[in-house]
Amino acid sequence: MSPDKPSGDPVPAITEAEATGETNAIYTDIRATTGVPVVNLIWRHLATMDGALPWTWGALRPLYAANTVASAAAGLRAELELPAMQPWPVSVLEAAGLT
Repeated sequence: MSPDKPSGDPVPAITEAEATGETNAIYTDIRATTGVPVVNLIWRHLATMDGALPWTWGALRPLYAANTVASAAAGLRAELELPAMQPWPVSVLEAAGLT
């Protein structure tokens, strides 16, 4: 997808299926390095800006490869206190098509 081509999506992005060349190689490396099977929207959006994806991934890849990002995220999750929530009524779940 061209960043100039409207897609109906408010955030322009180059999908994994559309990625070619260097973008495809970086997407492959992102999946391998992060261990996540999909490339998230921030990386796909950066790919629409000339030079942004290679620069950003080049700067951040060492942090992902050294598990610095995963460790920081785990620390944040461990300290996070979520408020107690009441269960959703069955009627709400059914209205959403959930059983």
